[in-house]
Amino acid sequence: MIKNILNVSLLTAILLLSGCGEDSEGVSQLETQQMLDEGDFAGVIAKLENGADSNSNNLALGAAYMGKAGLALPSLIEIIDKSGDSSDNAFGTFIQDVDTKKSATALNDLEKASGYYKKVIGDVCDETHSTTLNSESKDICLFLGLSQTLKAATTITYIADDIASFGEEGATEDPKLKASTCAMQYAAGGSVDSKCSVVSQGNIAFANGRTYEEIAMTTSDETFNYLVINQTTAVTNGFCPANDFSSRVVPEKNVPYTPPTGFHVCPLAETNATKELTTAEVLVQALNEGTDSIGVTSNKDIQDSVDEFKCEVLGGNYSNNQCTGADLADKVTDDQVIQYINDKN
Repeated sequence: MIKNILNVSLLTAILLLSGCGEDSEGVSQLETQQMLDEGDFAGVIAKLENGADSNSNNLALGAAYMGKAGLALPSLIEIIDKSGDSSDNAFGTFIQDVDTKKSATALNDLEKASGYYKKVIGDVCDETHSTTLNSESKDICLFLGLSQTLKAATTITYIADDIASFGEEGATEDPKLKASTCAMQYAAGGSVDSKCSVVSQGNIAFANGRTYEEIAMTTSDETFNYLVINQTTAVTNGFCPANDFSSRVVPEKNVPYTPPTGFHVCPLAETNATKELTTAEVLVQALNEGTDSIGVTSNKDIQDSVDEFKCEVLGGNYSNNQCTGADLADKVTDDQVIQYINDKN
């Protein structure tokens, strides 16, 4: 039922916001919707990305990039339904399922999806504007919120090795995830957890025109490297030479791998024009904006799931659609995200 509501909702928003237009425009929009239904996300992007900057095109591009991320609506609704059945690890279950479905370019794709939805709706998806938004605008806020919440979940899959047991009771600690939170603490200028030790490898300039501090973080006799920029850690994927992103190698998780000489952990942003995706910013901003955006909608099932996610991250307990021990009106902070990840690891 939720899947059907969302599919109709997005199509309605695309058609209503496109205006009447010429018959040829209407035919083109229906063709685009058919391509989305058939999973031809690359085709939609190729057709629209360099075309007119219209609301209908931007909505379709948002949906296409979510699909390209491996998180089109059918997959997304399956993930939300499954996480809603988890009694005490809702966000952990959500993250685990996102990891099984996301594409290799998921985080960049979700960033683009959020950008296209924002081009249509702007910055009005919050409680202050909730009473003035019409139903179509609320639909767009819903999709914006979902894309942002997915960004947060996807980011955690990048900074961990054994995400399959994330948050499960009795699971063995994931050294990479522990090192990642220690790196976030180091980057923010805070004291690093006693389980970790850090060595700065000095500054390194990449082909994207940005300079990072490379650090080696050791925990449980395992060492992981990170790139620090603007007092946080850059989201990285695989290894590459500093001057050649085309040589990026992404090793399989949980398989021993030694990068070749001259390779470094590799930032997602490959050009200076590409936004730098950093761990703390994506996690904190995406969780806050994602939950706010969904909060103005009238989809109670999804709102309950997202409230449960946020309640867990804030350190509360969620039961019977109520958050105790935390206030859902509060904003998630860097420290709370770090604490949540450590508690679930």
